[in-house]
Order: sequence, then structure tokens, then C-alpha cells
Amino acid sequence: MKRMSITSIDSSHPSSKTNIGGGRFDGFFSRVKKFQICIWVTVAITFLHLGTKPMVTPPEQTETKNKTRIPSTTTPPSLSQTQTTPSTTPFPSATSSNQIAGETTKSDVSRNSPNSSETYPSTSTTQSSNPRPTVKTPTLPPQNLQERPLPDIDPSTFTIHQSEHKKFDTLPPQTKAFVERYCDLKNLKEGAWYPSGDDEWQLRAPYLIIAGTWNSGVNHLAQALLKHPQIDSAKIHGFFLPKTFKKFITVTAKATHNSNSSSATTIPVFDATTKISKVQVFAARDRMYHAVYSPSSLQDTNATDIENDKGKSKNKHVAMDISPGLLFHARTTSYSIQCVSPWTKTVVLLRNPIDRLYQQWVYSKVNLNLMLPLDDWIAREMQAMQSIGLIGDGKRKNDNPESTSPALSQEEAWKRYQAVSRSGAPLGRSMYVIQLNEWIQAYLDAGKNPAQEMIIISSEKLEDDPSKELDKVIDFLGLAPLNVTKNYGVASTIMKPSQMEGIEPMSKDTRRMLQQFFKRYNRELAKLLKANGFAGDWDKIWE
Repeated sequence: MKRMSITSIDSSHPSSKTNIGGGRFDGFFSRVKKFQICIWVTVAITFLHLGTKPMVTPPEQTETKNKTRIPSTTTPPSLSQTQTTPSTTPFPSATSSNQIAGETTKSDVSRNSPNSSETYPSTSTTQSSNPRPTVKTPTLPPQNLQERPLPDIDPSTFTIHQSEHKKFDTLPPQTKAFVERYCDLKNLKEGAWYPSGDDEWQLRAPYLIIAGTWNSGVNHLAQALLKHPQIDSAKIHGFFLPKTFKKFITVTAKATHNSNSSSATTIPVFDATTKISKVQVFAARDRMYHAVYSPSSLQDTNATDIENDKGKSKNKHVAMDISPGLLFHARTTSYSIQCVSPWTKTVVLLRNPIDRLYQQWVYSKVNLNLMLPLDDWIAREMQAMQSIGLIGDGKRKNDNPESTSPALSQEEAWKRYQAVSRSGAPLGRSMYVIQLNEWIQAYLDAGKNPAQEMIIISSEKLEDDPSKELDKVIDFLGLAPLNVTKNYGVASTIMKPSQMEGIEPMSKDTRRMLQQFFKRYNRELAKLLKANGFAGDWDKIWE
């Protein structure tokens, strides 16, 4: 009956001239069945030969595939090799240049909170067979840090320059070890870590990064530097901030969760066998050069030499990235920059930590609708620091009062603080020694002299003598001298006078309390900078 129905349906078609009992129609179906059987036999033999089960996905592949779809598992490279017990804490997302607290211009004012709820996890740490040089880590209360051997720094041993070691095989041993651990150079043209030839212009993008800090006058410094005929601004700032850059970090670990954590933020914990995640250099550069910088302006060279240039910069344009949020995330951002653009110079602007904190509070009141009085705002931050053992008696261990685990190390306590701070981390952003300690360590790991790669200036000196301080920065960058007047607005206050109306000043008692709080950190900062070759009277500047 089934065959009869088929024939009756197609009786009008020329191909329907068949015998129902076994003519052309039955022969056609017979050939089709034989063809299908041949195909399935071929497929079965192929899979047997390859030793693969058809239509089956290995569990580990499925898990990895699913993991890559979850943003919270995207992991920056581990930046510590000194701890044997791995632990991780999500980084809070950083704010783009259009959301710089207290540093916005008229054209890019943003009212978004500088402390987004999105978190950014870091990887576990494992000991390396290649011990790294260590900066003089300050002992900060209340942690009892173990003293580590500190090698003497000999500037003559740092020989890496832009024109040297362009290919991986030619790198010095320590730099090669750094690249192998943190940077994936796959797909780079001719294996060149430093671009050359037609791509030489990339060495000037970014040529310099203003990495910090919030509310220190970064915008005014940037505006003054942009008066230089060779310096151009990036089209988009904040490329290396964790929130933006995390897509260029490989994920090689399966995260579990600490069931003992009482924090509202879930802390991923990685086991000791976790592989170190790496920066995808080719992918990051490809995106950076297409979206952030203008190749046409950087490839353009003026044939007329700038007066007194002495051929230092060959009169070429250079690009500047203005991202004052980078320093707070130094543990991650400094290593990302070292992998993607190892030629980049860093400029850091530091204000008196008390004044910087106050400026951040004023900005938050005016632009972010902060309702807390200054003293309550500070008290809440101190309570958060005490709860994780970063300051105070440190009795709470691992964020759990009943935990029998040892107190968090300074590194882990700092990461935890970054995760739990809900007010833009006003105290932490003024604790410069912790942030610069991590940034300097990245240079040492890469085999570089930090003082030759970074310049640190104070907001107070910049405001007192803009011409002198800007000359220092321009000379450090190797650009042509620029005659700078005092009319660049560098010495002006961050907030407009009209915005300051109705904002309560800091009380004398609060200032005295903060002076006592920051005294130790400022003293350790001076020791850190002196030990690593930085000039300046940092031991006296904020007394």
C-alpha cells in the first residue's frame, strides 16, 4: 500500500513509468540503499582507523569550551612567584579614560562610578625554576612579611634597548625567561618581539603611558605634553586596563571556589598545578593598532629636523596613552604592557596621598552623588582593610573569623582589598608603595632597569615649576626640547571653583589621623624608589 501511494502521487511525472512489482522504481531504491550502506561503512572504517568515537566530544574539551564563554574565568598572568600556596582574588574593573575620577575634561565627563561591580580574577602563583630579582618590599602593618634576599642593582647590567633584541632568539637570558613565562609571541611577523622595517612605527604606539594616579593632575600634565609637536594622543585610552585587556589573556586553569569565604565576592581558587596564563601578544597588538592608534600620523615623518633635537627621535610622531587607573592594577597591567609593548616608557604623577584622597572624595560628591561625609567614607575603607588584615591587628584570617588558616600575606590581602573596596579604593590608591613595588617588579622580571623605563614626578613640584618638570619628562622621553610657559593650566586645581562650593573641607583632626596613617607608607616609598635608582627627595616632599 505504501508503494502504491507513492506511485499514484507521482503518476503524472515521467519517472513514474515503473513496474510496481520490481521494475525501475525498485532498482532505484536498491541502488540508493547500497550507496548509503557504502557511506556508513566508509565512515565507520575511518573512525576506527583514527581511533576516535564519532559524535562524541571529550569531557575535558567540552569543559574548556564552556569555560571560555564565561567572562569571570578570563585570567591575567600570575605576577608572583614567591608563594607556594596559590590563591586568587578578583580585580575590580578599572575605569576608562573617560571615567577618570576627578580627571575628566569638558568633552569626556562621565558620571559612571569608577568602581564597577564587574570583577577580574587573577591566576594562581607557582614557584619558578628561574628565580626573579626582587625589589625591596616594604613591611607594611600588620603583616609579618618574610624578608627576601635583595640583590644590588647595577644599571650597567641592563642593556636592552629598542633597537636591540628584536627577535626572541636574540633576547638576553632573563628577558627570554620573562617572555616564555608571560608572553605568547605566536604569529608575530618573523618572530619579532620588537617590530622593525615597515612596522617600525609601532615602536611609537604607545611611546609613553601616563599610568597614574587618579586625582593627581594627570589631565593637566597630558594637556601640557600634547603641546609638544611630536606627541599625539591615542584615539582610545585605557586599552591595558583589566576590564578591556582581559580578552587577550589565555585561560588555562579550572577554578574552584573557596567554601570558607564569607565575602560577598566569590573568590576563585586555583590548584598548585595550574599553568601560568599568557598574554596573546599578536592579538592584542592587532586590536591596539587598528582601534587605538592612527598609523597614518605615526608613519608620517617631517623632513625638517626640529631645532636642538640632536637626532634623538628622528623627528617622528609618538603616541601617548593616558590611563591613570593602570597603577592601581599594577600587578596585572605592568606585565601586560611589558609583553605587548616592551618599548613603552611610563610616566607616574604622585600627589600628597592625603590631598589626593580628598580630591577623590570631592569628585565623588560632585559627579557620583556620594552621600557619605568624608570621615565616614574613610572609616568604611579602613574597616574593609582591617577585615582582611591589610591594616590593624589582622586577627581576621582569610576573611573568616573562625578560619584556622594563616593570615593573608600582603600580596593576597592587597588583592582581596581591591576586590571588596566599594568606594573607588580611596585609601589604597594613595598607598603608592604597594602599587609601585609591583610595577617595578615587572621591570626587574623583564631584565630592565626601572629608573630607565619610568619617571616619577610629584604634583606639587609640577604645579610649582611646570616648565622645569615638563622639561624633565620630555628629556626622559628623548624628544626635542619644548619651551613651556606657566600658562598651561598645570598649576590649576583639579575641580572647578564652582564645583567646590558647599563641599566641606577636611578637618584638622582627620588630616592628623591620615598623616599618621600614611607616614609609614611614605617612608617605605622613599626607600623603594631610592633602592631602585629613582632620583628625588621623596623622604621629605610630603612632610
